[in-house]
Amino acid sequence: MGDGQRLELFQLQQGCWSAQPLETLREFISAAIGQRVVIYVHGNRMSQQDLHLRALQVYRRLVSHVRCEPICFIAFSWPSDRNGGLGKDVAIKKRRLNVDAYYLASFVQSLELRQPIGYLGYSFGSAVICGAHHLLAGGTLSGYQLSEFPTQLYQDRISLIAPAFDRQSLTAYGRFSQALVGVEKVVNLYNSIDPILKRFRFFDRNTSPIAAGFAGILDPSSTSPLDADQRIVQFDCRCIGRTHSELDYQNSSCAEYAFRNVVGQ
Repeated sequence: MGDGQRLELFQLQQGCWSAQPLETLREFISAAIGQRVVIYVHGNRMSQQDLHLRALQVYRRLVSHVRCEPICFIAFSWPSDRNGGLGKDVAIKKRRLNVDAYYLASFVQSLELRQPIGYLGYSFGSAVICGAHHLLAGGTLSGYQLSEFPTQLYQDRISLIAPAFDRQSLTAYGRFSQALVGVEKVVNLYNSIDPILKRFRFFDRNTSPIAAGFAGILDPSSTSPLDADQRIVQFDCRCIGRTHSELDYQNSSCAEYAFRNVVGQ
């Protein structure tokens, strides 16, 4: 989904991807009563050519880790093709995360679901998810706000893999202060030796943020630190080594906790 572009839907059928009207998805979800809906949001530098393969890889890993009823797996894509060197690329993507969160929130609202949703995000995709849930709960992001809010939420589950946002973003004064409204459980997979997120503080020299995917979701200065919130479960995946690769995280022993969470287990 790009700036000024409408949402495009592609469905995997018998090994082939075909374009479908959005109403097809609404009808499918309405007919599949009780079927769990899982929304996956990828990270940075995901080309459109690679997206379909990655969505299928993540789906297969998900269903191989959990035993559950059939799920409706939705991969939400945002413009993340590589744009220059790392510093320039990250700066460009960070500037557009709020609008992508707004697009996701608007999309979720349009589905008119009456059931919990499972969200699975990687890196910047985690920021898109938390921003969207913040908006769905009635929050604002740099002027972005849903025209109809607050949306009724149904105890959603959120799993974050190497989240690329400030670890204090979910606090009362953080960027996504309302993201936990209507959330039953959050699983955060971070890596204290992730070489990319270790440098996250350099991408904003004014605030020097520490990534939630590097040090965990924490707020040391708070009288009620987030690590005391029983809804938030965190795992340091340093066993995978010095890597920021999504598939390395998903192949780790910790991945099962993230996958089970989004299907409500």
